Amino acid sequence: MYALRRWPSSAAVRRGGSCLTPYSSCSVHGARQFHRLSVEAAAVDQARLEENQKLCAKLGELNKWAGAGGGADAIKRHKLQHRKLLADERLQLLLDKDAPFVEVGKLVGSADGLPRGGSIIGIGSVSGRLCVINATDGTVKGGTVYPVGVKKQLRGQYLSETLALPSIYVIDSGGAFLPLQADIFPDKNHGGRTFRNQAVLGAKGITQIAVVVGSCTAGGAYVPTMSDEAVIVDKIGSVFLGGPPLVKAALGENVSTEQLGGATLHCRDSGCTDYFAKTEPEAFEYCRQIVSTLKASNCAQNSADQKTVQSPAYPEDDLINLAGSVDPSPAFVYQLLSRVLDGSEFLEFRQMYGEGLICGYGKVDGRTIGVVAAVGTGVDAKSALKACQLVQMCEDRGIPLAFFQRCLHDGWSQYDAHTIKPHAQLMQAIATSRVHKVVVNVGGAFGADYFLTCGRSFDPTFYFAWPNAVISHSREDEKPESALSAASRLIVDDVIFPQDTRKVLQQVIPLLFRSARSPNEQGSCRLMRL
Repeated sequence: MYALRRWPSSAAVRRGGSCLTPYSSCSVHGARQFHRLSVEAAAVDQARLEENQKLCAKLGELNKWAGAGGGADAIKRHKLQHRKLLADERLQLLLDKDAPFVEVGKLVGSADGLPRGGSIIGIGSVSGRLCVINATDGTVKGGTVYPVGVKKQLRGQYLSETLALPSIYVIDSGGAFLPLQADIFPDKNHGGRTFRNQAVLGAKGITQIAVVVGSCTAGGAYVPTMSDEAVIVDKIGSVFLGGPPLVKAALGENVSTEQLGGATLHCRDSGCTDYFAKTEPEAFEYCRQIVSTLKASNCAQNSADQKTVQSPAYPEDDLINLAGSVDPSPAFVYQLLSRVLDGSEFLEFRQMYGEGLICGYGKVDGRTIGVVAAVGTGVDAKSALKACQLVQMCEDRGIPLAFFQRCLHDGWSQYDAHTIKPHAQLMQAIATSRVHKVVVNVGGAFGADYFLTCGRSFDPTFYFAWPNAVISHSREDEKPESALSAASRLIVDDVIFPQDTRKVLQQVIPLLFRSARSPNEQGSCRLMRL
């Protein structure tokens, strides 16, 4: 079914080459050391293909629904009555032209009728510098924050911290959705955590910029005041803990929004904002100019030579034929990798040792990554030890890791006393490894296999899933969580079309070479202005 040219050659082994020995120090960066996977054309199962096409069509409809925001009436009110730009239009003004934008959590809130969870969060280039952007969508429930919206905000701050990227907050929010405040306010990872995170980001020297383009009410008023710099739009932006109706109810006084917390007040008197913009385009130009003063991105390219990057030797569109396959042989993994890696080239580590995981090195856009891919038959003791060693070597060499999750068994029953210790060692290696990790769930993750391939609880930097993927304690569960359901709750960052797997990896892998600074390195406690 497949053939893999092994490395090093038998002659090299006879000469005593050490690259097959444990904890070897041989380089994996030379192009000669990677060999092309030779695989047959992906077999087409017509019934499975039709099912995958239906799943992809549903995913496309959900993406379109999420992109429509609060709907036609809300958009009309937002633009004509309030004279404000849409969240996507604001991003167009902020981001560099034609620069890619890696959106996180587009399907959040889809199960609750809350498009995008009420905000757009992602990573994009602003004035040539990568930034994490959190833009509230004022057309969704008036920009109020729901519990899942808080979770999404925390996810954005996590990315900013772990990737050492500046954060830009585009604020147009009515504050917390009060009927659900019990699920927003009191607990550790509720709304207050966002303020704690802002303080921590500031202490680590990670720049935060706020652009107030609408209401910034109640707890949200702390966001611009805890940021390094803040821009506000005249007659549109406002910052206050309690609005005019609350003042009227409490004191019986009539006060306008501008008098209570408008741009003139905060730029001239309170000092809560730094830049006075007459229009939204002017506000985003201010923001771009602020970002241009920051240090240039320190994103290491892993010596990538873009001129020599080879496309896969096999068509990426074939991946839709693989989705949902129950083939228990390693052929599935080789078919997958041959359509994801540069030139379909893969340096397999310990090919003959351990059958449950395929491990090795490959390149995406010229950048070397470590690969741990589940065959689906379970992680035996040898496979766990093999993957453990690869993770440790990638940690030593500063090479990011890509995990491909796939599980064809129930996730628990086939394991015994002989696998417990190796499993524990692998989980420890993944948990303590400081290199960034990306996970793609291509077929399901159950029980122990979910943890052994870097499940969400092991803090992967990015976690994606194919539409057919599921996550569950056991394969036998009556209602395993589908990829779309998991995306709605931000268990996965996004559900991707199988044929777009390489494209998605091309967008995120350059980010994985970033290193967050240690606490207080070149940082300080920020001045609180409120």
